[in-house]
Amino acid sequence: MDEQERTLRIIDDKLDTLPAPPDRPLEAWALAEILGDNARLALLRQREILVNPITPEMDLKERRFIGETAAQAAKLAVRVQEATMRQTADDRWPELLRRTEEAKRQIVDERAEEKRRQN
Repeated sequence: MDEQERTLRIIDDKLDTLPAPPDRPLEAWALAEILGDNARLALLRQREILVNPITPEMDLKERRFIGETAAQAAKLAVRVQEATMRQTADDRWPELLRRTEEAKRQIVDERAEEKRRQN
């Protein structure tokens, strides 16, 4: 498998993991959702460019452009993965805060009960 095929496979794999665009106005999207959608569109465009085979007859600039596009696709895939992880972490904050508050209340209640028993 050559470099072009590997890059196309990476793009296809990454496209399969990207979520569909949110079904709400763009103004309501989180930054990670905007980045994810832009990445999806960019990967689709890069895939269009990369499916053209590199041949010896091609102009050197054209071959270089296809190679640079492949490198950009790999970098973008990394950024999308980072944004996805960041979004997942951000989505967990409300739940983590709720659990922390519950634990604090439980500690306060236990201490109050202990004080009542001592008096």
